[in-house]
Amino acid sequence: MVATAVALQKAKRQALERRQVCRPAPAIDDDPTVYPDYEQMGREPTESDIAEAFEPVLRRYLTERGVACYVGSDNFIYYVKGNNKECVSPDVYVLPGISGKARPRSFAGSKDEGCWKTWIHRSVPTFALEVKAWDNPRKDELQSPVRHDGLGTKELIVFDPFANRRRAPRKRFVVYRRNTAGRLVAVLETNDDRVYSKELDAFVVVDGGDELTCMLRLGVGKNGERPLPFESELVDIEAQRANDEARRADDEARRADEATRVAEQAVRRMAELEAELEHLRASAGKRRKR
Repeated sequence: MVATAVALQKAKRQALERRQVCRPAPAIDDDPTVYPDYEQMGREPTESDIAEAFEPVLRRYLTERGVACYVGSDNFIYYVKGNNKECVSPDVYVLPGISGKARPRSFAGSKDEGCWKTWIHRSVPTFALEVKAWDNPRKDELQSPVRHDGLGTKELIVFDPFANRRRAPRKRFVVYRRNTAGRLVAVLETNDDRVYSKELDAFVVVDGGDELTCMLRLGVGKNGERPLPFESELVDIEAQRANDEARRADDEARRADEATRVAEQAVRRMAELEAELEHLRASAGKRRKR
């Protein structure tokens, strides 16, 4: 049953990719508003390192689970047609129902812009991660939740890598989810090293180091005790796997050589015994003739 479900999810994802990638040239709509798809202000290194390491892990995790979605980072998402001020550029986000190979420009009405628009792409994030910056932490405390509420984000996790440098009360993690009224509200504030994401069915886990070198991992298992490897670690894992396979192949070859040697020894010993037996028979026949 599990294999069948995975196969169905894979078929749906492939059909979605064919619809979204192999589309005709987008039609231009009558919206005169210009929607920028980039900003000149960059992220500071800690924020950037955390987001850039977490994004591919999240993409791989959802792909392996057969979830049809687009996982991106620091891209503009507009949610009010005609108003280019109402937008969010999450550090990491998940757009459901959009192929990972799709691009905003491949949809009719995009006006060749590289940004997402909810009224065109018909998708809002199921999950978003915002990492607080060293010099502007209040943006993700005050502005980001309000904007994600307007966008329609189902679940938002705000992480502060510099929590121990802020004034009390500390907030390493703040988790926001929709309440019964449909508003995005804080449901958890904690200084624990991990929080559970309901939308991902996984844990977001702080990985060692101090505030300047810490990273975020995606952890699976009952308490997130099994962290998924970063892309950089996959190279080492594959190399170790290749070494292990080569070692097993060498061991099997040595066992095969040893088995061949033992078999050849047995054949030689059998031939020696048969020759000895034949010699004894010949000697016994000569004695009888005398």
